[in-house]
Amino acid sequence: MTTLELISKPRANGKVYRTSDGLIVKTIPWAGDKSERFLKREEKIQRALLLKGFNVSTPYGVSSLRLNDGAVVSGFFMEYIPGIPWYDLDLSQRDFTSKTIRPEIKRAISMNFKPGNYNENVILGSDGKVYLIDFEYWEMPGVPDEITPFLRDITNRL
Repeated sequence: MTTLELISKPRANGKVYRTSDGLIVKTIPWAGDKSERFLKREEKIQRALLLKGFNVSTPYGVSSLRLNDGAVVSGFFMEYIPGIPWYDLDLSQRDFTSKTIRPEIKRAISMNFKPGNYNENVILGSDGKVYLIDFEYWEMPGVPDEITPFLRDITNRL
């Protein structure tokens, strides 16, 4: 049986687990019954970026996941990238990742992607490469933005 280790920070939008078989899986509990659709949208954008040569983890798909407490949720399975997430980088590493990622973001924009918050959504890989992560707020042609209206609706109800 696969065991899960929570590796995301408590303030993260989603929960990210490392599996015992070397993958990571992202869940977005706040999205409720829309989580599968939102995760598939994110997978589509991540796969498109990978196919265009961007440094992203290889997506493996969205499927049901049984959490350690027995709950079943939708999860987005992908390659684990060993390295340091942005929030654990020191100032010089953050400066390096920002300078490295800027040309990649410009390239993505030239390919009609609309990046979301990308400065904090990077991993400095143990191989020295900077990897983009978390594409839920990105947009690309042919993939409707369903999350922003959903969040706006939730905010309006408060």
